[in-house]
Amino acid sequence: MSRRVSVIVCTRDRPQDLRIALPSILASNFRDFELVVVDQSQSDETATIVTDAARQDARVRHVRDRGKGLSRARNIGVAETSGELIVFTDDDCEPEQDWLGTIVEALEEDETAAAAFGTVMPAPCDPRDGFIVGYVPKRRQRLTGRLAKMRDQGIGANMALRRQPLVDSGMFDEMLGAGAYFASMEDQEITYRLLRAGHAVLHVPDSRVLHHGLRDWTSGSPLMRKTYVAVAAAYMKYARMRDVGGVCLLLHEVRMAVTNVLDSAIHFRRPIGLGRLVSLFVGMWRSFELEIEPRNVVYRTTSAKVAR
Repeated sequence: MSRRVSVIVCTRDRPQDLRIALPSILASNFRDFELVVVDQSQSDETATIVTDAARQDARVRHVRDRGKGLSRARNIGVAETSGELIVFTDDDCEPEQDWLGTIVEALEEDETAAAAFGTVMPAPCDPRDGFIVGYVPKRRQRLTGRLAKMRDQGIGANMALRRQPLVDSGMFDEMLGAGAYFASMEDQEITYRLLRAGHAVLHVPDSRVLHHGLRDWTSGSPLMRKTYVAVAAAYMKYARMRDVGGVCLLLHEVRMAVTNVLDSAIHFRRPIGLGRLVSLFVGMWRSFELEIEPRNVVYRTTSAKVAR
C-alpha cells in the first residue's frame, strides 16, 4: 500500500496560473494524496477557484493565510497536512502525469533520504521577452554530506520532503524566500540543513514539471541581485555559527562570482558580473541584521525588523 502523501501549493495573487496548475496536479497517475493550497492572495478569486475544485475533488483543501512569505506559507501547509511525504510545486507550474508517483517512489525506495528534487523545465519562451528559471538534473543521484550541497541546485518548484526530518530540522526559515526578509534560498537552505543533519538528498530527473514563470529582463536583474544577497545571507548564518560546511559553501559562491568577473573581463563581455559579487558581500553584511536561533540555525528577529 502506498503511503499517504501531502501536496502543497503556496500562492499569492496568481489565479490564472492556478487554473492550470490545479487540474494538472489532480490528473496525476498517483492518486493517494491530499492537496492543500495555502493562499496569501489579497483578492478572493483564488479562494473561489480552489473552493470550486474542492467541490469536485475531496482531496483538495483551501487554507487562507493573511500573512506574507513563501516559507511562512510552506510551514503553514506542513502544519495543515498529515502526509509522511510532503511534495511541493509552485502555482505557475504544470506537472506531468507521472511527476508525483515518480518522486514519491524514489523516497519510498530510500528510507534514509529526507528530500528529493525533480526536473523543473522552463516553458518555451522568446529570450527577447525574458527568462524562466529551471533545474534539470543530469542523472539520478544520491547526495550525502555537507559539501554535497555544491552539487545540488534543486528548487522548490519540484521538491519532496520527508515530514519528520523536516520538523526535526526546524522547518523552513521564515526569513528566507519570496516575500520574506531575504527574497530567496528557502529551498536551498533547507537542503543544506538536512544534509548537515546526516540525511541523504535525491535527484530524480524523471519527475518533471513545466515552469511557466516568465521574468522579463527589466525585473529579472533586480531579482537576481536579491537572490545573491539571499544566497550569502543563508550561508553566512552558518559561518556565524562556526559551521565549516557553511563557510565552504559561502567561499564557493564568492569564488564562482570572482571567476565569472575575471572571465567576462578577459573576454570583454558585458555585464561583467560585478553585481553578483557585490550582492554576495551585501548579503554577508545584512546577515548581522538578524539574530540566529542556534539549535536549528534559523534566523529570528523582532516584528519591527520584519516590517521594514
